[in-house]
Amino acid sequence: MNCPPSMENCIVLPDICKPAISKLAICKFGWQLMFLLCFADWNMSSSLVYAQLPTAELHTLSRSVVQLGSKFDLSLQGSRLEEADQLLISDLMGNPIDAQVSARMAPSAPLQDWRTTTGTFDVLLGPDTQAGMVEVRCRGRFGLGTPRRLLLTDVPVIQPATGHNHLNTALAVASEQLIHDRTLAQGSNFYRLTVQPGQVLRCVVYSQQLWSAANLRLRLRNGKGQLLVTSQSMGAWPAEIQWPHAGSEVQDYILEINDLLARGGAAFDYVMESRIDSLPAPDTNHPSLPKMYLDTLLRPSLDAIPNTAAWLSPSGAACLPANASDYTAIPAQPITQFPVRLRGSLPESSRIDFEAEAGQVLTFDVASAKLEQLTAHEQVIYKLPSDPASDATGLAPIVDQDDRPFLGTPAVRLRQIDPQLTWSAPETGRYRLQLLDNQSGVRPNDARGFLLEIRPANPSFSLIAHWAFPTNNVALSKPIGCQIQRLGTQQIHVTAVRHDGFSEPIELHVEGLPPGTLCANSRIPAGASEAVLNIQAAADATDGHSAIQVVGTARIADQDHHVSAVPATITAAASPVYNTITTARTGKLELAVQSLDLAPVQVQAGNAAVIEVKPNTKIQLPIQLLRQPGSAAECTLRPQSLPAKVTLGEVKVPGDQTQVSPELSVAGDAAPGEYTF
Repeated sequence: MNCPPSMENCIVLPDICKPAISKLAICKFGWQLMFLLCFADWNMSSSLVYAQLPTAELHTLSRSVVQLGSKFDLSLQGSRLEEADQLLISDLMGNPIDAQVSARMAPSAPLQDWRTTTGTFDVLLGPDTQAGMVEVRCRGRFGLGTPRRLLLTDVPVIQPATGHNHLNTALAVASEQLIHDRTLAQGSNFYRLTVQPGQVLRCVVYSQQLWSAANLRLRLRNGKGQLLVTSQSMGAWPAEIQWPHAGSEVQDYILEINDLLARGGAAFDYVMESRIDSLPAPDTNHPSLPKMYLDTLLRPSLDAIPNTAAWLSPSGAACLPANASDYTAIPAQPITQFPVRLRGSLPESSRIDFEAEAGQVLTFDVASAKLEQLTAHEQVIYKLPSDPASDATGLAPIVDQDDRPFLGTPAVRLRQIDPQLTWSAPETGRYRLQLLDNQSGVRPNDARGFLLEIRPANPSFSLIAHWAFPTNNVALSKPIGCQIQRLGTQQIHVTAVRHDGFSEPIELHVEGLPPGTLCANSRIPAGASEAVLNIQAAADATDGHSAIQVVGTARIADQDHHVSAVPATITAAASPVYNTITTARTGKLELAVQSLDLAPVQVQAGNAAVIEVKPNTKIQLPIQLLRQPGSAAECTLRPQSLPAKVTLGEVKVPGDQTQVSPELSVAGDAAPGEYTF
């Protein structure tokens, strides 16, 4: 690394200009603590800043479902993909998938220093590739694009052309075919199936697992167009129907699919499977129907946690419980030994009796919604009479726990619907845990399961890491890939999920960095949940890419505990129709170094020394800009994620200046601690 010591804390933002980092110590009672301040979102008024290349954004793929063993073409849709000449395919753990990939190149243009592509790749997967979900990324002049999901199947996949958007033009579909299609804005797709007497028609349609924005509605109509039954998708659960044909003649049925919010286009795709089977005879020993193929790949299940984790939300993936085989049925007798792992389904398994001693601290940890079950649990603990024969009705609750607060930023917001309660028994005796389900509405029968661990309090933590979108308004974040130029930087946002009362600081570092890059360690302060890491590239950094890993270390019970962060990604920005940023777990954080271009501006806040300051103090924060030729434009610096009670206003740096000293104010009640922003 060739950066001078004074530049060790420089941060460079990937889209327009670069942020800076500074160290500030807030001292109280004669001891020293430290703030790390990162300034993000730099706006420059001159077009000269376009020398800083923005980052590729892969929004959709031309197909999200393909059959194994066949060569297929894959076209990319998004922003800044015209020079993407590599396609990287990996499994959901980030391991490369064997594939032959070739880009369709565009004709060369005069004075071109990088070949452009048509955005289409020819792909043939290796013979040992298994059915299931994989991730696709592209790489080129504008870095690594955002990952997208691709479902691999063992059965044929039909991707129909347009024209089946009316009842009279319904597409004829055969049993056991997979259809990959997209919803229509202000319209519907129609499919026709022929059913014989004594047969049953079934259909499932999935979207969320494909990282699709579609919220599906499935309708079944008879051949005359009369509506028979309606279903809709819920989270990771499909829209599904099962309809036995009770007539004595052959009957045509029509399946209609649309988006509940009447949206459509490339980002609203789905995969449908329809199946026609003979109805089992009433006296058969095997009355169940064959399982739908898509259900084996995509249906959430507590018995397939590693598979379900493929499309978990970041918070679910970060708090993934042990294998479901370790969980047993709830016993009829009170539980006396801990830890214990139980499983059940609401409302049947809603009461768990146990015994505890006075002062005994236990944690009750439910895993249900985080495993894509359609539940909203609440925990209530009652004190039971000492005599088991006494009436246990009319008990008054002594403690209850519902949803926990949201964690993270609006970009990657972690919903903690599953309650986690750490509780101290007030006296020795018998107690009852009651699990309530605050979710209402009709749900699939297998969508209300839960796993429950009751354990002695065991403080610990989980981490979630994602590339930070370069904006001062985090609510405007959208999917972003990764690129770091020479003398550039990339920022990783890290969120901690604390368990069982753990509140100690967490030290952060990055492993697996490409040659020519480095990342200063960071820290999540005691009791806090957020921090950032800033990766820098040297002036002589060379092209390459590698998967990196964010690791957190904390002192728990006099031992160092190391935790690897779960990588996450933004899959869709908020919109006027759906004002929520959607996120998902991804297989890896991958960093690409691009050596052809040089970052135009670097910003250094402070210097290598720690700035010491006490509460109720104002200081001048020295900021220096290092400009490359052609970057003499006004910069607007807006501080982001400052510590509570610390203020720093917007700073403008004229194009002909390289140094400013804005005033930073620390309030009298600012909490001492070490922070990273």
